[in-house]
Amino acid sequence: MKLLLDRTLDRFMNDLRSLYVEAAEAAYLSTDFEEMERLTEIVLKQAKTLLDKVKVYEVCIQAYWAENKHLEAVKTALRVLNLLGVVFPAQPSLADIMLTLEETQLVLTGKAPSDLIDLPTMTDPIALAAMQIMTIVWSPAYITVNELIPLIACKQVNLSVTQGNAPESAFAYANYGLIICGRGQIDTAYQLGQLALHLLERFNAKKLKAKIYVFCNFVKHLKEHLRKVLLYKLEAYQSGLETGDFEFAAGGAMGYCMMSYLSGRELVELEREQETYNQAIAQLKQEAFLHWHQIFWQVVLNLIGRSEEPSCLSGEVYDERKMVPLHLKVTDRTAMLHLYTNKLTLC
Repeated sequence: MKLLLDRTLDRFMNDLRSLYVEAAEAAYLSTDFEEMERLTEIVLKQAKTLLDKVKVYEVCIQAYWAENKHLEAVKTALRVLNLLGVVFPAQPSLADIMLTLEETQLVLTGKAPSDLIDLPTMTDPIALAAMQIMTIVWSPAYITVNELIPLIACKQVNLSVTQGNAPESAFAYANYGLIICGRGQIDTAYQLGQLALHLLERFNAKKLKAKIYVFCNFVKHLKEHLRKVLLYKLEAYQSGLETGDFEFAAGGAMGYCMMSYLSGRELVELEREQETYNQAIAQLKQEAFLHWHQIFWQVVLNLIGRSEEPSCLSGEVYDERKMVPLHLKVTDRTAMLHLYTNKLTLC
């Protein structure tokens, strides 16, 4: 009888923790960050095991990203990953990156991207939890400590090859493809992107669709026309809205507008779309993507004559004089890249 009562109590507590985690996620999605913090604190105090805490840490990391607390998101993820047995240096060196890339090349020796789709399914709960945390921390790491990005990609690929594919493996292969594309391996990178799309379908991983579609686009335009790739950005936006992945819904919207500009769209028509998507991204409370979007929107405004200083990004929607100190404060190097690349174009 006592054993039965204990099991019943354990099930009840597990169900209660799950309810609190879902409530915390709902609070984050509705941008009630204060309520989210209150609920996550309750779960963290009551949880008995690390795996009980992982889901709530995921919510915390996503909330930190949305609140522009990028470094806090990275620090939280690194702490959790360390507990899960995945250790990354806080400030990776070039030597760390080169060694990691070499290790992954060895793991993949003799394996074509098409071979990886038939790997067994990952079952180890610790490895699965680590894969999830590494996927969620990608964006804040990219902004604040982007030297971590190749380490994350390689570790996820290594885990997938040695322990089997997980839904997050689709993200891993697309991410790794982006990295080796930068090393000139464009054909292999494209094949890894196609592999990611096949795995997405095999696992029916709807919650990852927005992420995968955004990432595949980083390579697809090297083999397919840019205007064809635009459709994937819109799919990412719509999928993110449907599944609650507001981060990559915003990324899809921002990317669609940016690529539309780069593909040579008529600017007056594009500017109207940029205004519409600006409202959407603002409602999703994704500040980083909002700032990047507004840089490109201001560029278009400059080009159609709605700026007093054509070579300066200071106008209706974006003012570099006010925004540069903010970008520097949160170490948003991507914003600085977009700003100065576009200023060069305008000049």
